Amino acid sequence: MNRRIEKPPFRGDRQFIEADKRSRRIVLASFGLSICIVALLIHWALPWATNYLLQLEPQKSLRILQIVISVIFLSVLPMAWYVYTLGQKVVTSKQMPPPGTKLIKKTRVIEGRQAVLRGKVLIVVALLLAVLSLVGGTWFPFRLEKMIAERTERDPNTISAVDVL
Repeated sequence: MNRRIEKPPFRGDRQFIEADKRSRRIVLASFGLSICIVALLIHWALPWATNYLLQLEPQKSLRILQIVISVIFLSVLPMAWYVYTLGQKVVTSKQMPPPGTKLIKKTRVIEGRQAVLRGKVLIVVALLLAVLSLVGGTWFPFRLEKMIAERTERDPNTISAVDVL
């Protein structure tokens, strides 16, 4: 049972794009800053917002919650647009990553049909992200309101801001 795994032969014609150190620093700093901001929001803003919403009337709390849910879901649209445009660039240039792309690590260039296929996959993923974002930003808040309205109709005394949150 002693199998030997053979490595594929080395191809000297593979192209690599070197990492852009400035872009790497910017991405890592942005990522670290984002994590700190989210941690602060969870630690301080979330308890405050919860208490604030509990003090409001249930319908007002529901409306604010719907707006927040819509904003969260719809904030994915710019990412979907970026992925879509990246996929288009890959398909038109037949190269992944497309020429002129700044990278944060050394990356092997893929060309030809493989690159076009990856570009098309990026386009499909972008379209799925956009559809899910639009559905989550429009249908989900509407469905939440409808669900709470149905619950209120069954028993008007049981609905409160705690049920909304």
